[in-house]
Amino acid sequence: LVWVGLVIGFGGVAVLVSPQLNLEKSSFPAVLAVLAASLLWSVGSILMKRNPVNSALMPSVGLQMLSAGSVFLLIAAITGDFSLAEASFSGYAALIYLIFIGSILAYSAFFYMIKFIPMAKAGTYAYINPVVAIVLGSLILNETLTAQKIMAAGVIIFGVVLVQRSKVSTKTALMAEEEVPAKRSLNWNIFPQKRKEE
Repeated sequence: LVWVGLVIGFGGVAVLVSPQLNLEKSSFPAVLAVLAASLLWSVGSILMKRNPVNSALMPSVGLQMLSAGSVFLLIAAITGDFSLAEASFSGYAALIYLIFIGSILAYSAFFYMIKFIPMAKAGTYAYINPVVAIVLGSLILNETLTAQKIMAAGVIIFGVVLVQRSKVSTKTALMAEEEVPAKRSLNWNIFPQKRKEE
């Protein structure tokens, strides 16, 4: 049931983005880069759950953001797409929102969440994001709600519901959690804890 839900949800996302999908030769590397990033993110999340390390949550998330941001900043500087002078107020506001809400809060919540629920269920947040974007785009930016968007959103939500209602994945995840040695458990505290003096 989990795999059925994941495939249905993926199909809904494919239907949603198909009008904007450009598979011309010039954009093909970009499409591959997005697919590779999604694959590596999934593998990394699974490895983090199965092979946790003794590290506080917030510094781990911060290190991830700092590493990725540095690479993106370097690429933007090389390609000439980075200019503080040309950025608008709305651009800075969006950047601040993404830093605190879309990155620090969201990623901390995700990594904390994977401790308690199976990865397949936790990962469905990525399916919900496009649906939220459709709703916000319609309410805030007055974007048109087409029949294709509505149908795709319905398919995505149906797939997510199938995954969330699955009981097999939960049992499997609990069995896998028991195999992880207690000494290797991840420190799920948000901030580092001070060591007690002996």
